[in-house]
Amino acid sequence: MSLATTNATDRERTFPLTLVVKYLTIVLFLFTERCSPNHTPEANKNIALSGTSGTINSPSLLAHNLDCRWTITVPSGHRIKLSFSFFHLGEIEAQADCEKVDHVKVQDGNDGNDPVLGTFCGHVAPSPLFSVGPKIEITFASNGDRVLQGFSARFESISGGKLTKYFSLNNFL
Repeated sequence: MSLATTNATDRERTFPLTLVVKYLTIVLFLFTERCSPNHTPEANKNIALSGTSGTINSPSLLAHNLDCRWTITVPSGHRIKLSFSFFHLGEIEAQADCEKVDHVKVQDGNDGNDPVLGTFCGHVAPSPLFSVGPKIEITFASNGDRVLQGFSARFESISGGKLTKYFSLNNFL
């Protein structure tokens, strides 16, 4: 009987600690995989995500002159499909250069020499994008003019198929 009492007492002592550890794990997960005006610029430019699917969002409080970079990695042998479900980075003039306004840039791989799949601005969500390999890099930059609504995108690991040629509307604008 005393053994059961000891186990119950031990559980009672460790329960609050277990709860605190689980809470801190959840808090760290929420804040380390997001871009925020409250994080250091270095932290915002080194957000790493991995797995077979997930969602990225621009900061809920878009700050002026904020730069964010997510590197997404899926299992080896797979590619990434990136789909934007919400995209509103503001109105732009017909011939505006996206680099001069709030924009999202998607680059295949995470090496500066890898090809850019597209640079997007305005309020029309891009069509789904597909990587050649298991990594892409997504960069968001706000220019400081206005605080806007932002974007939301979902990544999925896909297998099969090969992308043999890059196609971008940016080449035709």
